[in-house]
Amino acid sequence: MGLSVRCVVVVGGVWYRGRGRAFDVLGFRFFRDKTILRKRNVLAISRQARRISKAKSVTPHMARSMMSRMGSLKHCHSRNYYIKNIKPLISVRKLKEVISIEDRKRNHAAVAV
Repeated sequence: MGLSVRCVVVVGGVWYRGRGRAFDVLGFRFFRDKTILRKRNVLAISRQARRISKAKSVTPHMARSMMSRMGSLKHCHSRNYYIKNIKPLISVRKLKEVISIEDRKRNHAAVAV
């Protein structure tokens, strides 16, 4: 007798059953043993990282946008992708620094910027 493993996932009140085939929802592809980003999201993150690395100065908008995309990498199996494609191009510390400086300017300004 073979064992059949069924995966049941509830997303937004909808039940998804799966045995071997991945299902695609909320920007991720869920497999039985791993979760990965959609191809279009991966391409968008790569493009943005290259754009930031080529920029002379990083704007607060660019930094916030990249940090938002980096958050999606935390919720899937993407460590190797991050090390190979993102980490050589950008510094998370610099992005956080740009955001911090901008927030300080906005919070301590006498007039709204």
